[in-house]
Amino acid sequence: MYKRILFLQAGSVVGPEYIKLIKQIPGVELIVAADSDPLASGLFIADVGVVIPRASEPGFATKVQQVIDQYQIDFVFPFLEYGHKELLAVNANFGCDLAAGVWCKDKYLFYQKCQKLGISVPKTYLLKDFTTQLELPVYVKPRKGDGAKDNFKITSEKELDGLKKLFEDSSTEFIVQELLEGPHWAADVVVNNGEIQAVATRKTLGRVYRVEVVENQAFAEFCKGIQKILGINKIFNVEAFEVSTGKFVINEINARIGGNGIASCMAGCDIVSYLITNEKSFLAKPLHKAYAYCYSRVEVKLSAAQ
Repeated sequence: MYKRILFLQAGSVVGPEYIKLIKQIPGVELIVAADSDPLASGLFIADVGVVIPRASEPGFATKVQQVIDQYQIDFVFPFLEYGHKELLAVNANFGCDLAAGVWCKDKYLFYQKCQKLGISVPKTYLLKDFTTQLELPVYVKPRKGDGAKDNFKITSEKELDGLKKLFEDSSTEFIVQELLEGPHWAADVVVNNGEIQAVATRKTLGRVYRVEVVENQAFAEFCKGIQKILGINKIFNVEAFEVSTGKFVINEINARIGGNGIASCMAGCDIVSYLITNEKSFLAKPLHKAYAYCYSRVEVKLSAAQ
């Protein structure tokens, strides 16, 4: 098992919950949490909190390497939203497939890759090049984004023109996708040395952090097929719409454990403990449960972070 854990981007919504779960695992000696925000709540729950540059800033990879060396980190927990490309230069045991993370994060690049491989994804265009290639309504979101930030459902040409004007001077590049409808599913595909160990499926209940942990064998098999095609060799998260019974269209893949993976852990399929200990007994069949906003408030002490 791994004993000295680094958790990057500890200021995420679910970061504190993952850190608290890791702290409960017998044998873990040290948890170091890092984030660019000195008030990130995860910094104050871990044994050590370290402030680092943003992934987009100079010195990010260098500082991460320093932290890894200083604290003798033997595992970097796979909850990374940004910085995959930069972290390829870091010498460490990452729990996620960094190379896959690079093209998964770029949603237009991801679309192009899936198109070539015959994977079901929504038709996608760059906003700056989009005119009338798709029927309205359409879905607009950042080419590299997270957490549904700056995501828009566009129902008219007037709205589309207004959105283009709104972001014409923005450094953020946007994409336009055909609007997907139907039940929304997510799954964490647990992969070890290229072999699938488990697929934990969840159904989104209207909002990002409101989910039903429920077994969906058809979706699980779909995800296994995706892993064989894409060759992602460590844990990754799939999000897809069931556009008709048993037919799934992917809206995104992230090369990390899902934000709602904590729900599967609470329901009995403890992915986090498996990642740390490599004990497959943790990957039990989860109970059928629903969770909504199960994240706790954290009170911080300003002197805790380094």
